[in-house]
Amino acid sequence: KVELENNVKRFRKQIALPVEINNNLGKLLGYIASEGHSYIDEDNGYAEIGISNTDEKILEDMEKVYSESFSVALNRNVRLAAKTERATKDLTTIRCTSLSLYEFYEKNFSEILDKAPDKRAPNKLKSAPVDVIKKFLSAAFSGDGFVDSNRFGYSTASYKLACDYQDMLLQLGIYSYITTEKSAQNKVVISGTENMMAFLELVEQYDKRVGKINRIIEASGNR
Repeated sequence: KVELENNVKRFRKQIALPVEINNNLGKLLGYIASEGHSYIDEDNGYAEIGISNTDEKILEDMEKVYSESFSVALNRNVRLAAKTERATKDLTTIRCTSLSLYEFYEKNFSEILDKAPDKRAPNKLKSAPVDVIKKFLSAAFSGDGFVDSNRFGYSTASYKLACDYQDMLLQLGIYSYITTEKSAQNKVVISGTENMMAFLELVEQYDKRVGKINRIIEASGNR
């Protein structure tokens, strides 16, 4: 059990701050590590933590674990593809505006409040129960996951976060390797048929890439 520091200033917004990391919070941390943003303007007394995606199934799960983790009202905003250059899908952001929440994250999970190239998995998460780590990795794959013609895993702008993904996968007995692409994206590639099969258990069944992952695993086993 990993206890959390929830002694923060309380403002007008009603919010319940958890005292330990549970599965819902582990999953939420995975979404924030991969698809999240944070912002604070202390002069104007404003702060927000949000997560974004284009897939409605993933958005529904994001909203569920976010609201259940903090018992708080959330805002949904949609950026239409038709009004965004080069976008092909509407982008929805789910956010909570709360100085108390931001301070809670600063005290417990400051590593994921950094900009994308500097993000890390929170230290407190790394010592959480295995089921919580599984939830984190599952949600992170929904956001940072990649599937190409013969590989799958995580893709992130942060090399340190890539190393964290690799270390946590190893805690589950899943082996991977890291490669840095020309685009400066760091890919954590699942290595070997048995490891691929073990990783598939982390992937949500509603993930549209499950079929392709199964085909890659089948091809890997036939080599």
